[in-house]
Amino acid sequence: MAGLHKWASHRAGLAIFERLAAADSRNVLWQTDLANSYGHIAEVNIADGDLHGALANYRASHVVWERVVRIDPANSERQMELLWSHARLALLLDDPAARIELILFTLRLFKENGLLNAHQMRWLPFAEEANAALKLGDRDFQLVMLNIFWRSAPLTPNPVKQASLVVAMLRQLKKDNKLEPEHARWLSEAEAKLIQLRQN
Repeated sequence: MAGLHKWASHRAGLAIFERLAAADSRNVLWQTDLANSYGHIAEVNIADGDLHGALANYRASHVVWERVVRIDPANSERQMELLWSHARLALLLDDPAARIELILFTLRLFKENGLLNAHQMRWLPFAEEANAALKLGDRDFQLVMLNIFWRSAPLTPNPVKQASLVVAMLRQLKKDNKLEPEHARWLSEAEAKLIQLRQN
């Protein structure tokens, strides 16, 4: 029942933000709310084991983030949100090579032009690690990406949200019999850590 209420709440919120965003396509705050709303539904999809639904909603969110960056191209925080959107889609194996290469190229370009602050500079090694993992198979690439998402969670505005995504994805991989014993142990540790994060 709680899950149904959550779905109803997210869908109602999405409907509101769709109307607002449609009314003013250049209102950055409304467009940002819409992008985040699609993202929230994608997270519920993942928790429910619906990766196809998650991919569809992350793609919808990505389209809006691209619109936001076109409206406000000088805002580095929104540029980072767009790069994270690429990373989430890469995690779900949506053209991961092109997306990771774009993330790495953008971060290096921003660094060369002095556009990364000290906090954002910490994303570059993660992008390089993801790029090196592209030569692996799909499952191993996803595991590397999940490890990156897990370790970078403290650097994000919402560590609980990012950790929850990792746990949900690990649970789905376990359900699909794609986790080796050592990764299954990682899932147990991640679940315990997520409980601690939610209590803090």
